[in-house]
Amino acid sequence: MDQIFEYEIADGKLFVQILAADRELHGGDYYGNGATEEIKGRVHVSTSAEFKSETGLGFVKVRGRKYGMELTLTRRPQAQVREDYRGRLISWDKDRSYTGDYRSDRGRQVEYSAKAHNALDVIRDEVLAKFEADRPDWVKESTLLLFKRERDNREYKARQLQAEALEEQRKAESWGERVLALAAELA
Repeated sequence: MDQIFEYEIADGKLFVQILAADRELHGGDYYGNGATEEIKGRVHVSTSAEFKSETGLGFVKVRGRKYGMELTLTRRPQAQVREDYRGRLISWDKDRSYTGDYRSDRGRQVEYSAKAHNALDVIRDEVLAKFEADRPDWVKESTLLLFKRERDNREYKARQLQAEALEEQRKAESWGERVLALAAELA
């Protein structure tokens, strides 16, 4: 499932990798009883196969300049898709990366107000549309990764608790031996 999908564009390449879905609980009580579960597919998009935004590893060109891209995106459910101030549909939410979504060839973060930022958004959206057309079940793959991760975490926790229970049982037996020894002395 750790496949990396490569997309050629006019002035560069973009790489897309399916990540474990994002799971949110809404409503319910303190313990989560009665909560509604919402699962959203996630992808990692980058100009480099190493998923770093450094232009030396990969880039796209906008008006002759090199830009690196590295971001994690969550797919909104269809009911939450809306238009931005430019009239473009927003169907993805971005997780902020440490180095910023887009980097110039000088290593600086591209400001949101810059024309290049809008051009990079358009490139990203076009590649994501191709990706979704190529892999229509990608959200299920992302969900499967989430389920596997949750299962593995629970199995690990169960093993830890079993080991802890065995240790406590050994300690209880040791105390039991001391109880019997002392009780025999008193008898």
